[in-house]
Amino acid sequence: MIEVRCKYCGRLQMKLDFGVGEIKCGRCGRIVKFKVTTQSLDRFVEKLKIRDEQVKET
Repeated sequence: MIEVRCKYCGRLQMKLDFGVGEIKCGRCGRIVKFKVTTQSLDRFVEKLKIRDEQVKET
């Protein structure tokens, strides 16, 4: 699990295995963007992109 913290005040927002999005900090009120991925998820997405290109060619 990866801890998502506010960049501005350091408050812990959540713990994630993977995810992408934005959250509003409860302490300082700023919007914090996050992108938490694992290596296996990145590889899976790359394989899907390659497969998509192969399908489009045929």
